[in-house]
Amino acid sequence: MKTHHVLILIAPFAAACSVNGLTLVRDGQPAATIVVPKEPSFGVKAGGEYLTNYVHKMTGAELPVVTEGANVKGAVVVLGPCAALARYGVGTDGLEYDDWFIRSGRDFLAIVGRDVDWGPDAWRSCIGTFNGVIAFLEDYCGVRTYMPCELGEFVRPRRTLSVPDTIVVHGRKSVLWGGPSLPAGGWNRRYIRWRLAPGVRYKSHGGHSWAAAIPVKDYFAEHPEYFALVKGKRNDNWQSSLCVTHPDVLKLKIAWAEKLLEDYDCIEIGHPDGYREGSDYCPPCECEKCRGLGEIKDRVYGFHKQVAEAVRKSRPGKMLVMTAYQETAVPRPDWRFPDNVLIESCGRAARPVSEWAKIHDRYAAYVYNWYPWRHSFGPQFSLNRVRQTFENLKQFNMRLVYYCSSGANWGVEWPQYYLDYRLRMNWDDDPERILNEACRDMYGPAADTMREFFAWIDTCQGLSGRESDDPVRRKDKREEEFLRRWPPENTGRALALLERAVQAAGADEAVKARIELARPSLEYVVRMYAGYKAHRDYLAAGKSQESYRRLAAAVGERNRWIDAFVAKQESGYYRDRGLLDPFQRRKTGVHQGIERTVKSDLLMNTSSHNRYREPWNMDFTATVKTQAEQEEALRKQREDIRRVELMTP
Repeated sequence: MKTHHVLILIAPFAAACSVNGLTLVRDGQPAATIVVPKEPSFGVKAGGEYLTNYVHKMTGAELPVVTEGANVKGAVVVLGPCAALARYGVGTDGLEYDDWFIRSGRDFLAIVGRDVDWGPDAWRSCIGTFNGVIAFLEDYCGVRTYMPCELGEFVRPRRTLSVPDTIVVHGRKSVLWGGPSLPAGGWNRRYIRWRLAPGVRYKSHGGHSWAAAIPVKDYFAEHPEYFALVKGKRNDNWQSSLCVTHPDVLKLKIAWAEKLLEDYDCIEIGHPDGYREGSDYCPPCECEKCRGLGEIKDRVYGFHKQVAEAVRKSRPGKMLVMTAYQETAVPRPDWRFPDNVLIESCGRAARPVSEWAKIHDRYAAYVYNWYPWRHSFGPQFSLNRVRQTFENLKQFNMRLVYYCSSGANWGVEWPQYYLDYRLRMNWDDDPERILNEACRDMYGPAADTMREFFAWIDTCQGLSGRESDDPVRRKDKREEEFLRRWPPENTGRALALLERAVQAAGADEAVKARIELARPSLEYVVRMYAGYKAHRDYLAAGKSQESYRRLAAAVGERNRWIDAFVAKQESGYYRDRGLLDPFQRRKTGVHQGIERTVKSDLLMNTSSHNRYREPWNMDFTATVKTQAEQEEALRKQREDIRRVELMTP
């Protein structure tokens, strides 16, 4: 793989403002015509739509769009692989992945990329021409999208739109994205302007490929011997580990991979989440043959190596991604994989990749940046984490990245999402320059104060005693970490910075609205802290009735705040003001298809991985008088929690 991303041979936006070589709009009137192929790809269609839309937003002009072969006078904008490219000396040789070319002259602008329609979901296609259009709008027209909503978008108005007539660009994203990447998950079209479509056709099951290849529901009834023997019984958990020494299991896994690779360039073959000794849902097989293979990492290594060697012969040129996770995170020095394998590093720590680098030279990454494992609506992942993630990706040239995404906190984390986008495009870019520009646009006179605010949030994220803001899955550590990060003096300073920013904004209502978007998350954190603190006091007091009442009051206050916040968000309050809802949660495709409402997510503060309920798993009401009543309230609350988990919006 080539490692460079964007080659620009002329200074972009600044030059576009000062050089009038090629005029597309003059005095609010169109001065150029867009030409598209007779059979345009989806990338061309989407690119043309975005180009005409944003030119209109900038200038008020509607650029006409015609099919190649039409009689056109004046300047042309060629989108996609039209025959007219040859007239201007522009070809498509050298385009790989979802690359794009941008060329300009005195009477033409050409934007063409590698487009492959992988239909039926067009937004998952390879759309290089669309990428080129977005690059042109950003680099030569100054368009910015910090949040995909009205108040998150910046379009510089002008009556005349001119660009240099000497543009020569070969664009390539640093990260060839390969999995659900955006906060809130899914494929919302509004996010495509952040160039999310993949540059390679990659299929990942998020580390659950064993369950996908040999599903329990399809095979267990007739072939329980395919699955792990645990304490004398075959395990029928939906993502049960396999009996990797059974010959039919290997054949089925190879056949599954070969079938997928008929449609994909690359697939993931990771072992199950939780595949380790002592796991309560995915323990390894205890049959004599599997035990004879040694430790868990040796079983996974041997099994996947056989799959890779078979696929290398039957599907030459196709790639497999092997997840280096938990027991397989660090390899043995004598392991060797064939050259059709990418080792997928999970998380951001560089050490495991450094160990793999001693024995292998091809890598992918599994990134957890947007996964709300912890406190749901509180700050989760810091700007520092985004920086470190891309430093690691760049160090080991990990260009195929799967993002584990599920939720979003737009109020306090939009800079993380935007920084991630810009570094995916160019991991050599300067994070400080990106963030300074973003805050200037978003907050105007309050920019310096808001930069201080986000820096303070980052500082608080690093106060847990762990490495920055790594996800914490052990329930006995969550309370401790939260209390370290968010004592009243820390949230008090953050809220005071928001007040300063509002004052600095003056009469600018748009800036004030953007600032206020951060407030609900902090108000939530204040109430979470009070609940955790009361819970600690409750335990220290031997669960006395008085300490119980204080705990009940704290949790009740938090839950009443949630009711009011959810009602406000669901009323359209934020959307009506041109903003995104502060709290978003992916509603499909995760955790066995269970869907959750916003309120249940916030109330439970957990995903189905964690099952962490305390102190939120009790019916905290001041009317509970006796231990027996408390136990009965707990029983009812457990039933309520189960009902909430099964609700669908």
